[in-house]
Amino acid sequence: LKASLTQAGITLDQAPAVTLTITSLDLPLAGSAGPDLKNLTLGAELTTTSAGGTLALANATGTDTTKPSTFALTPLRLTIAAAPLGTSLKVTTATSATIDGQPAGQLTVDIDAKGLVTSSNKIALGTNGLPTDLTAKVELKNASTSLLQPFTTPIGLDLDLPTDLGPTLDLTITAGPDTTSPSTASTPDASKPLRIDANVRSANVNITAPLTLSSTALSGRGDITITAQSLTPLLRRLTASKTPGQTTTIDGKSALNLTLADFVYPLTPSTTPA
Repeated sequence: LKASLTQAGITLDQAPAVTLTITSLDLPLAGSAGPDLKNLTLGAELTTTSAGGTLALANATGTDTTKPSTFALTPLRLTIAAAPLGTSLKVTTATSATIDGQPAGQLTVDIDAKGLVTSSNKIALGTNGLPTDLTAKVELKNASTSLLQPFTTPIGLDLDLPTDLGPTLDLTITAGPDTTSPSTASTPDASKPLRIDANVRSANVNITAPLTLSSTALSGRGDITITAQSLTPLLRRLTASKTPGQTTTIDGKSALNLTLADFVYPLTPSTTPA
């Protein structure tokens, strides 16, 4: 973990303390059949103390450690509630961050998975590898792209997020049963598709992606739109010559307005999300 943080340009001066508390637990036994997972009730909380440290803001040309910024993460509280597991499993969490004392993002997660256990006491997942009745929302609001920038370094992305996206980023992902599909009513629960809506908003780039995840494909439910006010800085980095004496010049805004009208990404057992 320490090596990963160092590679990302992060020094953790105040590590969070983690506490897991089981507030309620009732696991009936079904005789020779073993534990009765369908009627398991569980209440649990995972909490952390605040954390903080310094952050070396990275960019496409390297990491500037001359003036590291201070960051802080508020205490996180993650709750898990099964009431009982065969009916619903809910997971919620929230946290926020600051950089140099200024707000740098709020993260909230709310997940509700129903029908996770079959009548035969088996874990029930759909053919897409996810719970057959899943409702979820992940929201990242006003997130500092400077705080996110170091995490592009380990995966080798030649990005400068503050320049390519803007100073802040809003990300919202929601998921739920696809009740709009004509075949849903007659489709077995295990094969019903999942509706996913992903939205990215920033000063330079906006993405709207209405999607459907089935056992065979990730496809668009409508137009997927990607707009960018200017791609010039990104294109300059991507086309920069590594050969001495050779230069590439890109001028203008290089705006992007892309619409994907019939997006389909076929899935195989090896590519289906697990």
